[in-house]
Amino acid sequence: MDFKSAFELAYNSLKEFPNNNNLKTDLKDVCLWSYNINFEGFDKTYILRKPKDFYEVTSVSQEYLVLRHLRINDLKLNLITQKLDGENNSDILVCGYNNGKDTINLIFKIKWDMNKEFGGKLFSNPEKEFENKNNYIWDRIGAKLINEPKLALIEEIEKIIAK
Repeated sequence: MDFKSAFELAYNSLKEFPNNNNLKTDLKDVCLWSYNINFEGFDKTYILRKPKDFYEVTSVSQEYLVLRHLRINDLKLNLITQKLDGENNSDILVCGYNNGKDTINLIFKIKWDMNKEFGGKLFSNPEKEFENKNNYIWDRIGAKLINEPKLALIEEIEKIIAK
């Protein structure tokens, strides 16, 4: 994926319509996809819209990143319920689409010790990656979003650009 072009489009769109929550989510997701792929070892093929048999994840936030991105027949998926399969160390999201007429189970293989780390285990250091001025702006914002999901996007991006 061309994260540079996706970032520029999402950022410029959000500047034009700063109160549009869909555009905020789109910009956040571009940054989170890039960060997770480049720093967390997230499988690049997960960005494809077609559901896979399973996904390996290192955090719950990665599960929801995938969920927001998937489509079936161009329809978004809606979370119906979530269940833990402790025997297989998997999280199963039961999702609906087609106005709830159809469902699909998304299986996320959890790559962290759920008894020790609540919500996941990062392999990177988001604070360090945010401070690294050699990283792309979209990766830096993605790093910041890991710990600050309600980040004021436009303001933070403008601070980075101004430096």
